[in-house]
Amino acid sequence: MSTMSKVSANPAVIPADTSPEVWRRQMDAIARRSIPDRLDEWAQLNRGVARMAEQAVRRRHPDYDDRQVFLALVRARYGDDLALRVWPDAAEVER
Repeated sequence: MSTMSKVSANPAVIPADTSPEVWRRQMDAIARRSIPDRLDEWAQLNRGVARMAEQAVRRRHPDYDDRQVFLALVRARYGDDLALRVWPDAAEVER
């Protein structure tokens, strides 16, 4: 049994709208892919999520310039404590 199959045997991780058999097949298909291929897909997904987060800030705050968008994203991603210690001007923007 592959590592992915072991993970898929955990009912807590199987989406409610997916049968256990389909979930196992999907996890086995992912496990058969090369590591570089899986890492490439992971990177693409991360870039997509980052773009969506940026777009959400720009929709909420259309008046923000690029620096303010960056600071809002930093606050959301890393929390106010760290963001404000590293970028004190982050206090000037909302998330």
